[in-house]
Amino acid sequence: MIDKKVFYNLKCDCCGQLIGEQYWDEEEGATAFIDECGWKATEDGKHYCMDCYHIDENDRIVIKDGHVYDGEGYPLSEVKEHAIGERFEIDHIIYEVRPAHSCQGCSLYIEDENECLDGKLRFGHCGSCHRTDGQDVKFVQVGEATD
Repeated sequence: MIDKKVFYNLKCDCCGQLIGEQYWDEEEGATAFIDECGWKATEDGKHYCMDCYHIDENDRIVIKDGHVYDGEGYPLSEVKEHAIGERFEIDHIIYEVRPAHSCQGCSLYIEDENECLDGKLRFGHCGSCHRTDGQDVKFVQVGEATD
């Protein structure tokens, strides 16, 4: 009789290195040791080993491949480069970039906590100082992506 089992390990999304030699029978086992091993997990489901990222002077996670995340693991590089009027997708939600003077009406703004996703009051990664076009913007949810 053949007994098939599936085992899990964690692979760096940049270089392909495994988190260790041990394999686990559940996904949670593989991800349980991320902090202990110095790896970073991001909100878009990616995992990076210590050799493939560093924390910059603004507490952002900078990956060797050019991706940039805020301190909580939310992608920045993709978001800050979108032009006004452009639409983009994060986790199957479609957003449109619109001009703004505050975080009011921004779909990425957490009103209960009175802060943006990156923990800064008023503008976070949508603020002009973080964008290449120098514009303050908000991100408005305009739909959901279908597979």
